[in-house]
Amino acid sequence: EPSEQKMGGRDMVISRGEKTYLAFVYALMGVVAFIAVFPMMYVLAVSLTPYEEVLRHGGFVLFPRSLTLSAYQLFLSDPMIPGAYRVTFFVTTVGTAINLIVTMFMAYPLSKKKMPGQSFFLLAVLFTMLFGGGLIPTYLIVKETGLLDTLWAMIVPNTVSAFNMLIMKTFFETLPADLEESAKID
Repeated sequence: EPSEQKMGGRDMVISRGEKTYLAFVYALMGVVAFIAVFPMMYVLAVSLTPYEEVLRHGGFVLFPRSLTLSAYQLFLSDPMIPGAYRVTFFVTTVGTAINLIVTMFMAYPLSKKKMPGQSFFLLAVLFTMLFGGGLIPTYLIVKETGLLDTLWAMIVPNTVSAFNMLIMKTFFETLPADLEESAKID
């Protein structure tokens, strides 16, 4: 039995099969949303629950009976936390800037049709994107270059992103040739 619904000022007929399909889709979306939200709820609940209560419930607390901020006080009083955030900030900003600059300097020449060896370099980039060396070869290269136990060990191996380079190359190809000619004249 089809039922009628108003959608955007028009009458729509929804069949029983479509209703079943929509119910299944909504149920599936609800399950996926629960799977995504549950770990965050659990971590928040445990962080706000006194440690004794967490132990009493076997480590599983979803709705705390009493609230405490002692975990946050302990976290913020740790003298290593500001240093850890400085390292995170440095690696993120410097790594992103270096990645952007090097990737751009690689993508622009590869976007030009008259570059000699363009297909070889594009194939080399594509090959590294499809077949990564893995953790052990990366470690060995970092060790042999003297970057072990430095912040640069987290930045240098990720200097060029093959995927981002291909996206930038495609963008540079869309720029009109007139723009480059007017830049040369200026």
